[in-house]
Amino acid sequence: MDVNHRGDPTEMSHSNPIQALAARLSTAVLCAGLLAVYLLAPAPAGAMPPHADSVVTPCTVDGLDEEVLCGTVDVPENPALPEGRQIGLNVMVLPATGDAPAPEPLVIFFGGPGEGVVNAAPFLAQEYADVRTVRDILLVDIRGTGGSNPLRCAYQDKHTMLDQFMPFDGVVRCVEEMSKHADLTRYTTPYIVDDVDHVRELLGYDKVVLQGGSYGTRAVQVYMRRHPSHVLAAELHGTAPTDIKMPQDFARDAQRALDGVIDDCAIDDACRQAFPHLRTELWQVIRHYDEGHTIPATVTDPDTGEERQVAFSHASFVHGLRYMLYQSGSAAQVPLAIHQAAAGDASIVAQVADSYDRGLSASISEGLYLALTCTEDLPWIEPEDAIESAAGTFVGELRYRIQTADCSVVPRGELPEGYFEPVRSDVPVLLLTGELDPVTPPYLADRVARTLPNSLHLVIPYGGHGFGGLEGLDCVEAIEHQFLKTGSLEGLETGCIDKIHRAGFALEGPAPEVSLTEEQLAPFAGSYRGGGNLTLEITFEDGSLRVQVPGQGTFRLVPVSETRFRIAGAPPGFALSFTVEGHRVTGGQLEQGPGTTVALTRTEE
Repeated sequence: MDVNHRGDPTEMSHSNPIQALAARLSTAVLCAGLLAVYLLAPAPAGAMPPHADSVVTPCTVDGLDEEVLCGTVDVPENPALPEGRQIGLNVMVLPATGDAPAPEPLVIFFGGPGEGVVNAAPFLAQEYADVRTVRDILLVDIRGTGGSNPLRCAYQDKHTMLDQFMPFDGVVRCVEEMSKHADLTRYTTPYIVDDVDHVRELLGYDKVVLQGGSYGTRAVQVYMRRHPSHVLAAELHGTAPTDIKMPQDFARDAQRALDGVIDDCAIDDACRQAFPHLRTELWQVIRHYDEGHTIPATVTDPDTGEERQVAFSHASFVHGLRYMLYQSGSAAQVPLAIHQAAAGDASIVAQVADSYDRGLSASISEGLYLALTCTEDLPWIEPEDAIESAAGTFVGELRYRIQTADCSVVPRGELPEGYFEPVRSDVPVLLLTGELDPVTPPYLADRVARTLPNSLHLVIPYGGHGFGGLEGLDCVEAIEHQFLKTGSLEGLETGCIDKIHRAGFALEGPAPEVSLTEEQLAPFAGSYRGGGNLTLEITFEDGSLRVQVPGQGTFRLVPVSETRFRIAGAPPGFALSFTVEGHRVTGGQLEQGPGTTVALTRTEE
């Protein structure tokens, strides 16, 4: 659920989420944005929902090399007034590709809350190509997101995080504008899952396999309770129980994750030697902020490569540091970020905060986040509990106090009786949690699993809310895909989980820019391919190289040697290195933090 708020790039965002540049440039998310467009192939014969003709029709989508099915399903905003205002739900079906598809589709709920799922179809088609040999994938932008009456706030497009976090004045204006076209009391999880089940029924599916990430896990659980006869199996990634009260324990859970990263640094020889006093430096920074000071930072615009100086605020620092813990790859930058901030330079945290802000503004409908959490979460928090939970943490009470103020102006809906009770079900359920998840830590999934007797909870070593940046993740993918294909926990090989490990920690800041001539830069322009249909288009414009990311933007490449370029706006360790044979550029590699690379081959001159 952004169980943080803006995240996973939402907080409770799906693992793809999310979103921030560091996350966008992780292998999975980068592939989502860089899928090439090919000649369209028709949907496989016979791979159609039972009642497809009444709901969806064939369509083409940028980034997909096939024909899929698209449609709009109207539902009443208030089911008690069926003739009242309607919401057009944006629906897409990725048909199964095998000869004998199973009758149950995979239905995916993303996080946030507020993240639409349909725009991620190119990524999901690739990520779950193996699953699609067996199942259709049914994608529905839930009400308030994507193409389903999105509840966006104007302040999202102004990238406010470097100045303030969830600005109260912006929230007030957002609520005023949204209320002109939406009854915010009707944008809660029960309405959301009933919408999706209505789409299931119209398409003629009897049962479904559910998958949820972050907030999506709450939606899955509520779906299981409200429509139990239509669920075959479910997967929960980063589990948020129905009775979690966001953001009551955000500070405590983030501190737990940060302590884990610092402890890991202390047993890593290179990290310990580089940063022997991390905890002391962390609290030095927090005391500095508590005394009312700011810390200077330099932020690079990812589009132009231009740098700007900011006085990085207390709220932005702690939220930026918390966001760094979301992905294992960006968590590897945390020791360096703390060390540099203690020395008077908060640039690493500021750059991450800015990147998350830009990514989230494109993917999240923050109005839905407010409408949902201001009904299901914040009102149920006892102030003394939030204050006690935040004591002694680097985040402190900031997030609770900010969100409390924001929710004071958001209309509050109603919840059905028993909403906060544990969900009980006998269907197979696979739960995946990062060991150092700062927002949905393992104890939450353990709690949910107690009333799911046919469940398996796997904790990923060193994992955050997302696992990008760890080595050995093929293991997780194999387990997940087998479960989603079979809908069964039987026969899952889980021993490989213990072999997952960190790739290492970032020990140095970004290398300084070097000066290269146009004659030295121009030869690198071209098209480069990596694994899984990843395509990078590099152009030479106005004396600079730029890497084009379809759907995400264009990022300047800053030369740090004759063949290596850091990506403007990315954290340390994100770079492109090129291979030159003779006078010809033949390929290279995309570096995504310590030890994580993707090989690239040049495809055209």
